[in-house]
Amino acid sequence: MTRYSAHVHDPVLTRLFRAKMSDEQIAAEMNMDAQIVTRHRRRLGLGMPPPPKSAPVPRDLPSPTSPIFMAHESLGNRLQERPAGFFLDGRHVSTAAVVKEANRVRLKMGLEQFGPEAWRV
Repeated sequence: MTRYSAHVHDPVLTRLFRAKMSDEQIAAEMNMDAQIVTRHRRRLGLGMPPPPKSAPVPRDLPSPTSPIFMAHESLGNRLQERPAGFFLDGRHVSTAAVVKEANRVRLKMGLEQFGPEAWRV
């Protein structure tokens, strides 16, 4: 480990901190202990190091094989999902009725039906 010398290392520490490096990254770059870097960063009044970058949180989307997702794809604007339930062409309907109508539309288009056997037309 290198011994910290203020007149030599302060400019280097300042430059690396302004380059958005964490204390651990700076310590590795300067071949020093992270606690020494943290102590001198505070002494220089450089503030807090940037938070570690995290991976973006994936959106929770329904599975593309979910019957409701498939019904939305097949029925488009005809199907609305509200807090009270599903509305098809403005009428309140059950999930089974939604999937049956989507299967009827898919059958007319020559596509494969989906969902439980009882919901197929």
